[in-house]
Amino acid sequence: NLVLGRLCAGDEIDLDLSNNTFISDSLGLRAFIDLGIHEGNVEIINNILICNGENNGLYFPHGPAASNPIIEYNCMFGFEQFSFLNRELDFELNENNLYDVDPMLMSLDIPDHTLHPESPCIDTGDPNSQLDPDSTRADIGAFYFHHELNISEHQLVELPKSELLNVYPNPFNGVMTLNFSLNHTSFVKIDIFNTLGRH
Repeated sequence: NLVLGRLCAGDEIDLDLSNNTFISDSLGLRAFIDLGIHEGNVEIINNILICNGENNGLYFPHGPAASNPIIEYNCMFGFEQFSFLNRELDFELNENNLYDVDPMLMSLDIPDHTLHPESPCIDTGDPNSQLDPDSTRADIGAFYFHHELNISEHQLVELPKSELLNVYPNPFNGVMTLNFSLNHTSFVKIDIFNTLGRH
């Protein structure tokens, strides 16, 4: 999942956050993850967590279960401190997390939150997680980086960012057909506008 905002959860629940990308703007005096879980398990694994502005810390547990979470194989960036208000927690952040490391997304703006080819999140996720669709170790975050066959790891493939497509029949009445093809696997977004410019 791609989540634009912060996370708050409470009550008696099991919280399993895996393979998400969280991006938030300034939080002010709030924590990025605010948990009031009293019973249950808290697992935060294979996530990218970014605060793009002022904040008071990444994690604030105010429930017994939330004070001893499993936090592994995450990339966290833009936080002034890990624990909200310097509260001492019963656990240490595992070294398999990337703390204060830029995940290198293609963009923080919609629509492209995919990983840059040089991202430290590529192939560094939980080794016990399911492999990515390209049969490599899991990446951290919501979007995996596809390793193209026979392409150097540092070689970038330039794809057109936007292109007008031919539509037929033109003009059409009710049904239209449009064709496109790609030389390489990529995310595709198609926007259709009418003659008045309405999306």
